[in-house]
Amino acid sequence: MHRDEQTEFIDLRTYSSSLRVDISKTVVAFANSEGGDIYIGVSQEGNIIGVQDTDAIIACIRTKLPKEVMPDVLPLIELTTLLVDRKEIIKLSIDAGFDKPYFLTSHGMTPDGVYMRDDHLSRNPTESEIREMLIHSSDQHWECQRCFNQGLTFRTLDAALADAGIEKTESLYSDLKLIGRDGLYTNAALAISDQCPHSTVIKVYELKDSSVSMISKVCKGSIINQYKEAFIFLDSQNKEREYAPDSIREALLNSILHRDYSNPINNMISRYPDRLEFLSPGALPGNLTIEDLFMGASVPVNPNIMKLFITLHLADMTGFGIRKMQILSNKNKTCASFHAAEDSFLTILHKRNDGRYPEDLTPITNQ
Repeated sequence: MHRDEQTEFIDLRTYSSSLRVDISKTVVAFANSEGGDIYIGVSQEGNIIGVQDTDAIIACIRTKLPKEVMPDVLPLIELTTLLVDRKEIIKLSIDAGFDKPYFLTSHGMTPDGVYMRDDHLSRNPTESEIREMLIHSSDQHWECQRCFNQGLTFRTLDAALADAGIEKTESLYSDLKLIGRDGLYTNAALAISDQCPHSTVIKVYELKDSSVSMISKVCKGSIINQYKEAFIFLDSQNKEREYAPDSIREALLNSILHRDYSNPINNMISRYPDRLEFLSPGALPGNLTIEDLFMGASVPVNPNIMKLFITLHLADMTGFGIRKMQILSNKNKTCASFHAAEDSFLTILHKRNDGRYPEDLTPITNQ
């Protein structure tokens, strides 16, 4: 023990009422950094003060930390009693956390609730630093990672559950992977929540190659709402039934369910006089090609979101979205084409009776 100084990895404390408040902050700071040790019963100048009834203090710490810190830090800590200069002190060792950011439950995962170690002090990080912790603390898929915003509401989801006749049980959100094992909302929950930061933007153009839209609509909120609102709008623009409604529905579903939600770019739907374009961010998963999709290969980009839409009877489990669009288009003498780029996917529904048939358009990949 370094008795003469505090460092980035060592914190010296005398036991007092203020310690009961500050210890959780310091534990959070060490867990969010590289770990460290707290010596209780040692002044900041390094003098051994000692503590009375070490067993009671250790029991108090073990009881208070799970209530005051999330995620659970008990697996990271070790409490031991040391005898120094014939006085008992407590050493609280904290390992670097593997589920960062850790935070005070009283403040949540905000800059006021998160702490990190900086030299010999514990400080609040910026929102950017918290986001970096979220990114680097987990190699899980984006859907399963802990959401930065824990103040989510689910009015749209709750209404959709009621419409589908599904009872909202205590474990439902956990079963749907909207709440992780740590009891916190996941990124899948963020996409489904009323606070979803992504939007679906629809533009209607008068000319085939125009860059100026006549009408535009932005669908916001839960992606459940975006799906329903976007379909209603597109259907209202499809009065002559140039496009099979089921083709529109399938293209819309694919753009919402299989987009990359870690990308801040919005979904874009463009209606031209001769075609409907659905552009969503994100490449095809793995080494899949469009030809693989035509053969029936299915690797959901967002399996938990997909499962939720199936649960709500908004999507089916066929996994043949591309083939289904092509079949529907063939039946209606229209054409669907698909274009995969490095960071986006484009589906085009070509207007009925525009002289182009499915055999005239082959799937395009990697453009």
